[in-house]
Amino acid sequence: TQAEQQLATHQQQLANEQAKKKQYDQYLLQGNNLMNEGQYTQAKASYQKALDLYPEQSVPRTKIAEADRLLAEKKKEELYKQNITKADELFAAKSYQPAMAAYQQALTVKSGDTYANQKISEINGILIKQQQLLAQNKAKEEQYNQLIQQADNQLAASQLQEAKSTY
Repeated sequence: TQAEQQLATHQQQLANEQAKKKQYDQYLLQGNNLMNEGQYTQAKASYQKALDLYPEQSVPRTKIAEADRLLAEKKKEELYKQNITKADELFAAKSYQPAMAAYQQALTVKSGDTYANQKISEINGILIKQQQLLAQNKAKEEQYNQLIQQADNQLAASQLQEAKSTY
């Protein structure tokens, strides 16, 4: 009869809707588990499958946005670590200017980072000391050259004792 056929159709629709809802819930659960494991890309894919089943639902959208945010943070952290590793290697090799640039690059990723700021301050101190030593060495070299010139002049003027003393 037609009533039986409608009932059967209704029961089939109900069973289909229940299966769809069960699949939706499974996708959400799978997404949540993947998020907890830090597998944000895979979690996002599960949430997208849930959203495909029920496009009007806000939960999958919210979860996808959260996964995107966490992925961006993860990429940012990886970039920061790469810059710090590179900077530390350059610092250890006493390549201070390139190390400073790498620490500054890390600060563009993670502004206000204490470690990078401390290393930049340390490098600035080292560079200042190097400049001071260079200036001292240059002054000593100039003094040495003046004394040699003076002694050479004294020797040329046959002032042997003075030349010997100056040398």
